Amino acid sequence: MKEENESALFEKAAAEIGAGKPERGLFAKAYSASLGDEAKTRALYIQYRVEQLKRESANTREDASLAHSKPEARHNTDADTPGRSASTGQSGEGASLLLRLIEFLRQRLPTVIRVCLAVLAVLVVLDALPFLVDKHHAHTKYEKFPGFWAVFGFFGCVFLILASKAFGQLGIMQREDYYDE
Repeated sequence: MKEENESALFEKAAAEIGAGKPERGLFAKAYSASLGDEAKTRALYIQYRVEQLKRESANTREDASLAHSKPEARHNTDADTPGRSASTGQSGEGASLLLRLIEFLRQRLPTVIRVCLAVLAVLVVLDALPFLVDKHHAHTKYEKFPGFWAVFGFFGCVFLILASKAFGQLGIMQREDYYDE
């Protein structure tokens, strides 16, 4: 990369910090690596951001050259490689399998909901069959109802989620601009 282009990248990264609008993920990475030292955090952020901008620039040039090349050459890009990000071309950063799975499921949310409801219905039906689930040794009368433990587990999870959110609001979670001070 040319020297003048590189200095423009450094200027852009410094301007982001000066405006108080750094990339949050990179800033958190820099903060973690600097062990909370503010000056080191800023220096590391600039270094990380310039590297990221260089990769994005390289990917843009690569995409542009692929667009003008033969169609067969476009089939074998980093974005098509498992574990590679289309935006950064790096494995691990933003392209984890879990993130892709979540995005895949979000795009098909109505189908996911129907499948979950169908599975729940099958489980309740199977729980109602007396030869599959022994209810003679139930400790309470409620345990004899079909699906009792599924409903109990569901409401137990809802309670845990709500309680943990309330507990987090009491002091664990901080304001979004907590580290800006």
